[in-house]
Amino acid sequence: MGLTGNPYTQSRLSGMQLQSSVLGQDIPILYGTNRLSSNLLWYGDFNSKKAKQNSGGSGLSKGGSQYVYTSSVIGGICMGPCKTLLNVWDGTGGRFEVQTVSETTTLTSVTPTYTVQNVMNSLGNVIFNSDIGVSAAKAFSVTANDFGSFGSTTLSGTQQVPFVPVAGTPAPGQYNMNPSTGVYTFNSSDAASGTQVTVTYSFFRWREIAEELNVVPLSSPYRITVQNASNFSQDNGVVLDPSNVALVAGTDYTVSAGVYTFIASRAGAGVVLSYTWKNPNTDANAPNQLNLTFLNGAQGQSPTSFMTSMHTSQAWGYSNLAYWQAANLYLGFSNQFPNYSFEVQGDQVFGAGIMDANPADCILNILTDQFKGVFAETNYNINQYIDPVTLGTGLSPSPISVNYNARNYWTANNFFISPAITSQQPVATILSSWLEAGACWVTFDGGLIKFIPYGGSTAVANGATYSPNTQPVFTFFDQHYMEGDAQDPIKVTSTDIEDITTRYYVGWNVRANAYNRDSVYAEDPALQNLWGSRQSETRSYDFICTQAAASFAASMGLQRSTYIRNSYAFRVQSRFMFLSPGDIVEINDSFLGLVNKPVRINKLNHIRRSSGTRNRSRGLHLGGHKSADYPHARYFAHGDKSAIAARPRQYFSSHIGRATSIPE
Repeated sequence: MGLTGNPYTQSRLSGMQLQSSVLGQDIPILYGTNRLSSNLLWYGDFNSKKAKQNSGGSGLSKGGSQYVYTSSVIGGICMGPCKTLLNVWDGTGGRFEVQTVSETTTLTSVTPTYTVQNVMNSLGNVIFNSDIGVSAAKAFSVTANDFGSFGSTTLSGTQQVPFVPVAGTPAPGQYNMNPSTGVYTFNSSDAASGTQVTVTYSFFRWREIAEELNVVPLSSPYRITVQNASNFSQDNGVVLDPSNVALVAGTDYTVSAGVYTFIASRAGAGVVLSYTWKNPNTDANAPNQLNLTFLNGAQGQSPTSFMTSMHTSQAWGYSNLAYWQAANLYLGFSNQFPNYSFEVQGDQVFGAGIMDANPADCILNILTDQFKGVFAETNYNINQYIDPVTLGTGLSPSPISVNYNARNYWTANNFFISPAITSQQPVATILSSWLEAGACWVTFDGGLIKFIPYGGSTAVANGATYSPNTQPVFTFFDQHYMEGDAQDPIKVTSTDIEDITTRYYVGWNVRANAYNRDSVYAEDPALQNLWGSRQSETRSYDFICTQAAASFAASMGLQRSTYIRNSYAFRVQSRFMFLSPGDIVEINDSFLGLVNKPVRINKLNHIRRSSGTRNRSRGLHLGGHKSADYPHARYFAHGDKSAIAARPRQYFSSHIGRATSIPE
């Protein structure tokens, strides 16, 4: 008995297929820019129609029938407010793409405005998507005299200083932009001074750029037809492979409708063809665009006009929730919710072309925000316990605690993050990961929560200057220690050489590669030659999306895990209660051979019985705690190294807390 019916006939489906229904799903929190999936909130207008046959005759057989489906959908992404929607992926590749570019211009008194290059396409459609920030090139000169250096030095160069976006007339250091025209307007004083500004923005990629490697035929007519010849737009140049020597259009080759014709002397040559082509949707049943509407999750946001007009009773604004909506979204031959993922610019974006957030802003927001903060549903005022100087909230810093400015530390070292918190976890766990990668620690001192950078070198970048607190507060000698119970005045705990790391790995998500996973490592070849290669476990930092931040985390992690090996515990008189965690002191001990050994206090215990104070401290790495270039080091360089004080790389003479196996 044979099977009956046409094998190419498909039953018509009557609704969307849902994989699961979840009550109380966590709403992600996004800082900076990252890639997120979405959850279905609503769907309606489910329709089906018989599928068309693609050109060329392939597809449905005679007598068969299949159906394609459309549905209006709403998908929730994360808590708002967010800035904008960038790329959209459908699980098989980019379906809806935008491109981020930076353009530099010099303002003049005649033209205090600048119009970006990608405002409209050849059809007259606006392709400008969103502003990502403006920065200005400013000269700087800073005197640095870091502890452990060989004297005062001057850091000088040019840095990119952020401009502030405003809705009205811009003041000096501000700008206004019109997304409909792509025009950036600046203050006349900035224009009159001839300020060089860099404008960063995103636009819809209505054309695709392709590169193809090929070989010029050995015989006439020496022609190569590109893969996308039917949708060819323009030639972008040809270079020889592998020499990368550019050929001259009109002399070495000509091109017409995607067909490249070369001169006879180029026969057999390897060439790389670069060209632009229009990328149409090859599915005959699909529309030319996704037709998505993005709602940024503002408080009290209104429902879309589509919902209020077509589904009035179900029209919700979803306050504080960023979501996307599509009317009659093409689903193809399936009735399942599409597997889209979205690149979203979320909250606290730094700007000035930097799409990530300063960790200081993330910390403040997650602790204090009235909707996302850890105390959002209570009347507890955590603000009173956060040191305003540490995170740089705008209050005037005192002369002492200005050195603890973690915000400037991260900004000047180009350490920016884009955390996407997609599941419930303790705030302490979240913050500890950020602080570990950012080489910073937190302490509660003087009734305030303080964030203290480990960095020990002056740095300048992005309009910020970090001046480390590396001057000793006090120098301890034998007469200052309190001995007891027949114990030595200073107890030293040292990490065994066998446990140190000479290669430190950091895992991160590469924004330039659709947020796919990669790793970077920092290593010191001198220590590897001495002790061999000892690799660390890969620290997973999903919130790092740039090479600069990943290299900083790897370099700082290597220095702390390798060069800071000794811990010191000692007890002193109660009159030293003025000391605080993070302070640097010098210790001396004639028996241990410690002479003005600099250490950083990381814990203090006040002992009432003996009227003393027990200090716990860690050794310091002189001239370290910055993302440095080791001699012959193999790791991705980070940031603008011209803005970081240079240090001689004589590690054998500059390490503090070193075991006796390496000569001081």
